[in-house]
Amino acid sequence: MAACDGPMRTRREIIENLVFVGQQAALQPEQRNRGLLKAALTYVKSAIEGLGALPAAWNTYGRAIEDIIQL
Repeated sequence: MAACDGPMRTRREIIENLVFVGQQAALQPEQRNRGLLKAALTYVKSAIEGLGALPAAWNTYGRAIEDIIQL
């Protein structure tokens, strides 16, 4: 049972981190917490790669997110 919860927990954490990224993106660049933002994006990328099925999603959208936020 706990093993089944792992991927679901990871997905929730990915979503939470992407919500944070969205909140930061809504701020002016000088108001953004670049350290936490970079950590959130690094976690999302790593977690997506760990799930195995979603790396294409990161390759498609992750770099665009980084470009928009100018990391």
